[in-house]
Amino acid sequence: MESFSFVHAADLHIDSPFKGVTAHSPHIAAQLQEATARAFQNIVDLCIDNRVDFLVVAGDIYDSSDRQIQSQLAFLDGIKRLAQHNIQSFIVHGNHDPLKGWAKSLDFEAAQATVFPVRPTAAIATKDGRAIASLVGMSYAEAKEDRNVVGEYKRLVQDLHPDLFKIGVLHSNVGNIAGHANYAPCSLDDLKSAGYDYWALGHVHERKQLWPSPIIAYPGNSQGRHIRERGARGALLVSVDGRRSVTSKFVATDCIRWEEASIEISPLQTIDALDGAIEKSLIKLRSQADGRALVCRIELTGRGPLYEKLKSDQARKELVTRFREKFSREKPFIWLEQLDFNCSPNINWDVARNREDLLAFVLSEADRIREQDITIEFAPDLKPLFEHKWAADAIPTLSKEELEACLRAAEVYCADLLEGQ
Repeated sequence: MESFSFVHAADLHIDSPFKGVTAHSPHIAAQLQEATARAFQNIVDLCIDNRVDFLVVAGDIYDSSDRQIQSQLAFLDGIKRLAQHNIQSFIVHGNHDPLKGWAKSLDFEAAQATVFPVRPTAAIATKDGRAIASLVGMSYAEAKEDRNVVGEYKRLVQDLHPDLFKIGVLHSNVGNIAGHANYAPCSLDDLKSAGYDYWALGHVHERKQLWPSPIIAYPGNSQGRHIRERGARGALLVSVDGRRSVTSKFVATDCIRWEEASIEISPLQTIDALDGAIEKSLIKLRSQADGRALVCRIELTGRGPLYEKLKSDQARKELVTRFREKFSREKPFIWLEQLDFNCSPNINWDVARNREDLLAFVLSEADRIREQDITIEFAPDLKPLFEHKWAADAIPTLSKEELEACLRAAEVYCADLLEGQ
């Protein structure tokens, strides 16, 4: 078998909206809005610079089925640039950009690109006119795909040339990974036994290698879009030698990075000391961002003399504004997205729990609740809230950790009322 290489990317979300920044800084908002398209261009550059033989995009090229013309043309321009370097492209559509309702308005065939239809279908990757790999993929017809389609992939593999490397391209939640809709559900065993040499997966935005041989992998998304998508984002550069040995290397393609940090306030006596600690933290985060611009969130934790000053929303807003003005025009910029307040009054909690007063009673009640299995049903008095048409949509999504955070916030609130100034 002839050696070759390819790039495995997924979840480009080229027209993904970035919310919450526009009103504060059009300058930063414009760069955020361009970030996903720029990340795709970085993928194209990665393919060209490494002289790969083809690109695989495993779904969610765009962020919605109502794709913007500008986004479609930007994607096609990148595919055409690859074709100019004799690099093929193999593309599936996922739940964010299903094929249904989209009239064919772009000519991908002229750009040496294969867009897989809504049933698993085979295609051939070539190198100087010689076949080097068989790929099987399918696009979503609708935004929701509930079927396990691996059986169809397994049947097709029997018809593929036995000497060619076999790649399955699938936008799927393998093993029902938490935090992701369970689309095209299947198990790891389903994929391992299907007869493919490599599974190019999409849908899960965190980079994961689920299995080493055959490699079953998610590259993650190419550009983080919010604080839950922290750290480097990119694509996988995959090399296959003549013995079917596969090596995979992650390469970052993001141009703006999201990060977070925490600052303990207990050793800080003054606001200017806190100001210095925030600045030091921001600069450290940027130094770790590989030369990229940075959007970050800082959490203030602990207890100390600054609690009384910082519990005011206005005080924290002023600090956020100060650092936005200070760093937003730098290159690369730093944007302080949010300053979270998770501090408590300057109280010795262990001592407070052992006293015989109202605060001790409140804390003992909180501890009693902690010993239960905390669910939304643990407090019958709150049933009207849980049944409210607005609250009902939000409350069931809270994890046990988030409910614990609510309980902790209630403790702090009561302590502040009973013990604070």
